[in-house]
Amino acid sequence: MRLAGLVLGGILAGSLAPGASAQTPDGAAIFRDQCAVCHQPAGQGLRGQFPPLAGNADIFLSRDFPARVVLFGLSGRIVVRGETIDSAMPPLDFLSDREIVAVVAFVRQSWGNAGLPHKAMKPLDAATVAALRAKKQTLAGTVFRERERLKGMAAKH
Repeated sequence: MRLAGLVLGGILAGSLAPGASAQTPDGAAIFRDQCAVCHQPAGQGLRGQFPPLAGNADIFLSRDFPARVVLFGLSGRIVVRGETIDSAMPPLDFLSDREIVAVVAFVRQSWGNAGLPHKAMKPLDAATVAALRAKKQTLAGTVFRERERLKGMAAKH
């Protein structure tokens, strides 16, 4: 009974201890609830305001780049699929590590993105996201520069 009360209390409080839930977060639902208003339900973005995620090779710049964008946000002038966008994405650091993994996996597998050319990489995992989150003081504000660095490296290959 005590255990049931703790679990129910955790559910009512909106958070369980890490690993307490065996259920995998639903990346599609997270995208719909947190991302689709800007990036649109089919990932096409809003012209000149929010970049498309469909057909956007940036999601494969590195294993953890999309997680950096979700955790720390991104602002500055970027070009995606030939379109210049000068906007800002706020950090969505209220998402759990597992939710970030799920939404990144969803985006990478949706709208034909899995077929985009990209180098082989291990799937993103919650431990990697947790390590990024722990470095917030040093990594926040560097996502734009990291994107430029990774884009430069990709252009050389």
